Amino acid sequence: MIRRFAIAATVAVALLGATVPAAVAAGAVDVEELDQQELEAEKLREEIRELRAARSWRGLLSDFLPIGTLVVGLAGAAIAYSRFSHDRRTESQKRVDERFSSVAANLGSDSEVVRSGAAVAIRTFLRPRYGAEIADNAFLLVQTNIKIADHPTTVRRLLVEAFEDGLAGRDSNRGINLARAWLERASLEGISLRDADLAWAKLRGANLRGCDLRGSRGIEVDVRGAVLSEANLHQARWQKAQAKGAFFHGTRMASIDLKHADLTNANFEEAQLSAAHLQHSDLSGADFSHATISDTHFENATIDDAGLATILKAIGWRKAHFDPATQKRIDDSM
Repeated sequence: MIRRFAIAATVAVALLGATVPAAVAAGAVDVEELDQQELEAEKLREEIRELRAARSWRGLLSDFLPIGTLVVGLAGAAIAYSRFSHDRRTESQKRVDERFSSVAANLGSDSEVVRSGAAVAIRTFLRPRYGAEIADNAFLLVQTNIKIADHPTTVRRLLVEAFEDGLAGRDSNRGINLARAWLERASLEGISLRDADLAWAKLRGANLRGCDLRGSRGIEVDVRGAVLSEANLHQARWQKAQAKGAFFHGTRMASIDLKHADLTNANFEEAQLSAAHLQHSDLSGADFSHATISDTHFENATIDDAGLATILKAIGWRKAHFDPATQKRIDDSM
């Protein structure tokens, strides 16, 4: 009887969470036996809680399992696409590099036709579609080839056109090295070539209108017949320049160094020539009408009567510097 009651009490406690202090008080159960039963009941309650928790987590995982599978699948697809795109870019870049190398090699071909084709093709690589590195390398290739003397005239003209394209697309050309470059009849209007090296460059008949040529270095630069109207040549150093028939109309030329230059028939109308150095230059037929020539140096320059007459029409001529012979001619004409 006591045994059956104890089992019944244990089950009741485990399932209903009831306590048995009343039974103890009534003396129906032995205390030691009740303590043992209480421990067994607590173990049973703990097992029930663990089973409920495990069943809850299994349900939660089963609910989210399809979503997890989808995330893993999408991540795998993204990785695969990234690798595919990288492979395609690598292959495409390889083809571009091969084409560029072929063009570079063809510019040195013995065939004028092949060289001409390469001079046309190089313009493709000057565009930003292939990236800044390719464009820079293409421009350097053109810059180098416009200095090569043995290119046929046709190839030179095509290279000049490519150079014009590349120059216009660059953010800065300051200090560019164009020494010995062949740029005859090039159209460089408005381009900045500040501090450029133009030594022995061939710019005959070029359009340099409005160019920024401040601080440029151009010993024996050839600008015969070139248009430099409204350009800025402040502090340029163009000793021994070949500038016969060049147009410097309205050009800013303060402090320019044009010593020993050929300036015959050059047009300096309305040019700013303050503090310019024209010593030992040939100014025969040059026109200085309305130019500003205060503090300009004409010592030992070759000045014919026509040129001298225009000098006397310039602004600030009385503050210009002349050798004694020229000064006497001026005084005698007054």
